[in-house]
Amino acid sequence: SQLGRPHLTSAEFRFLKSHIKKSDCVLEFGSGASTKYISKMCKELHSIEHDPVWFGRTMKETADLKNVTVHLETDMKKYARESTITLPFFDVAYIDGRQRVQCAEAIRNTIEWGAKVFIHDWHRKKYHKVLKWYNLIKCVDNLALLEEKNSK
Repeated sequence: SQLGRPHLTSAEFRFLKSHIKKSDCVLEFGSGASTKYISKMCKELHSIEHDPVWFGRTMKETADLKNVTVHLETDMKKYARESTITLPFFDVAYIDGRQRVQCAEAIRNTIEWGAKVFIHDWHRKKYHKVLKWYNLIKCVDNLALLEEKNSK
């Protein structure tokens, strides 16, 4: 994608869109075309990116969007934990970047009960490790909707 259309199927995009409200604060791991699309659906979007080139592209494409903040974290030891610094609260998390399992674990530190967590490319079995912390609510194509287990 050259920041054109998100790498989601039409069904995945409709599914994601149906769970984001205009009043929501969204956390996204992995910026790109999805950043611009999601920003139109929510009040506030924070996107965390690890690649400086992709970060630059996303910054350019979203420069006119006042509700978008793109964060660059190139240190992969800090990438997943960036969310705990960036946002004290969010309604929806969309995880489609690096270290998806670590990101899902890290956001548990700041997640509010009932927040929706999406992980893209759910067909990759290595991402299923998150099921020790989350319940799988529904999967559409390769986009999984999860909610944290009641363990707090």
